[in-house]
Amino acid sequence: MSDIGSALASADMNRVKSTAQTQNNFVKLRVAMLGGERELMFALRHALLTAGHTAQHYRTAAEFLNAVNSTGFEALILGSLGHGGEVDVLARMRRQMGLSVPVIVVTTQNIEDYVVGMLHTGADDCIVMPVGQREFLARLEAVARRWIHCPAPPHSFRVGSITVHVQSRRVLVDGRPVELTSKDFDLALLLLRNVGRLISRSQILHAVWGGRQQLIRSRTMDTHISRVRRRLQLVESRGWRLRAVYRKGYRIERIETDADVPDDKD
Repeated sequence: MSDIGSALASADMNRVKSTAQTQNNFVKLRVAMLGGERELMFALRHALLTAGHTAQHYRTAAEFLNAVNSTGFEALILGSLGHGGEVDVLARMRRQMGLSVPVIVVTTQNIEDYVVGMLHTGADDCIVMPVGQREFLARLEAVARRWIHCPAPPHSFRVGSITVHVQSRRVLVDGRPVELTSKDFDLALLLLRNVGRLISRSQILHAVWGGRQQLIRSRTMDTHISRVRRRLQLVESRGWRLRAVYRKGYRIERIETDADVPDDKD
């Protein structure tokens, strides 16, 4: 099998595509990429596209950071930027922006200190190139799967007037319990744990329906969103904005600066 970073053998890429299409749990990922090694980034993007994923490569760190903060990517590929620039980008995503999306660092530096440093900074995996195409895809998809299906932590939390008890799967608004179906609770939990962030339709599918895209119609998701909005009173008069972002997903926002201000001003 040929190595990524060199010319991609068509026979190997056909095997990649065939394997991806026959996997029952195959997930099409939206991937953002940043790296200065053009040949390597081109090869990785080609492998991703051939396997059925969507991959966008950004030229600058500013473009990349703006995109990942506003678009619902399921995975990020970060390569060398020179002078340790990738370390700064990774640290900013984790520590300043608070992004939890999986980050795969790819490097040609077979240096243990570098790999360990990137993992400690917040990378979910650090792949020393070259590796086989299928290994790269498998490691990327494994990391993304763990993130998408990561169970919610067993605790309660409060956002504004809404309290979520994760273990007992209960939601209270102004201290009063709200009746939700199992799917509606999962959807409400995903939204309220990601206030201010764009959540892609793919992320919602995986978190609420287990990634069974072929069984879920777009209208079904919209119906659940509408019901959660109504029952949790996620409307502007109550200090919330829950809106659809065309062809991307949904974003829930607090429109009051002080979450402790009472919501019953009507």
